[in-house]
Amino acid sequence: MAKNPTTDSTGSTGSPIVPLAHPLVPCDIRIERVGLTKRGNTPYIVYVTAKGRCCTFVSRSKFHEVMLALFGIQKRPSGKILGFEIERFGINFNTEAGKHFVAESETRMFLERYNRVGLEGLQVKTFGTGALVKNPSTRTSARVTERGCNCEDGKYRTAICKHRIATHLYMQAAGWGSLEQYLKHDYSILSDEQVFALTEDAMADLGF
Repeated sequence: MAKNPTTDSTGSTGSPIVPLAHPLVPCDIRIERVGLTKRGNTPYIVYVTAKGRCCTFVSRSKFHEVMLALFGIQKRPSGKILGFEIERFGINFNTEAGKHFVAESETRMFLERYNRVGLEGLQVKTFGTGALVKNPSTRTSARVTERGCNCEDGKYRTAICKHRIATHLYMQAAGWGSLEQYLKHDYSILSDEQVFALTEDAMADLGF
């Protein structure tokens, strides 16, 4: 069942009741390497912070959750992740829908940006052609549509930006599934909560 978005002090629809993402590490990081322990096959990340170089273990369930978000944004059919192997140039994932390879650099950049979504507490508000992603601490925002994001990462880099990740996580938590599904507005398959949220957005766009 879809979750009701929260309402902020301005009366606009914000992120779901639960945080969009919990950060992997409670500070900004630059990831150097993703690895697996020899015993237990537990994922870990080696990264650099403002205070130095560190290593953190990531549960397999959390790692699966993050990478499924990547597959969802890339529109790769996956289902559950059954297992994965780290190779020299990337990671081979075995999923219910088949195998997927993710380059090492792509994995690092996605994990870094996912971490920022949780750190910055990004908030998402839907509108007619996409989503508006706000950073409550810097009071900046970015627009995400089917064509991508208008932020610097979205316009000038190939990596998936934090705003697209936040939008995808919001659509998943709110029950839409994806931005593309939200934009279809197929009322015949929507729950009462989704129709209500859509009506609120439409009224806000009209200035009510």
